[in-house]
Amino acid sequence: MPAALFDALIPAGPVPEAVRQDYLDRIRAHPAASFTEPIRLTGALESVPRAFVRCTAGGYAKEAGGDPVAAGAAHALEAGWTFREINAPHDPQLFDAEGIARLMIELAD
Repeated sequence: MPAALFDALIPAGPVPEAVRQDYLDRIRAHPAASFTEPIRLTGALESVPRAFVRCTAGGYAKEAGGDPVAAGAAHALEAGWTFREINAPHDPQLFDAEGIARLMIELAD
């Protein structure tokens, strides 16, 4: 992943540099096939509650050359999923741990 994308995902400043660097050091490549290989579903998925949490802060979309989450967000809205937004970059557990925890509790209730 290009360095500019790392900086866009986890910008310097909002979290202590040691925490940021530890997080960046643990990032690994993600196999592209996980986005392209079809999966077989049994139908049980329809009974599982689902929600989409959109992170709205940060410069990741600009650095990625477009919003890589837009299609998924649109699908979730069209499918009637519970949809929430949080004003945090892509990894809200680093930037707004309390906010994402409250949101997860709300969604679980």
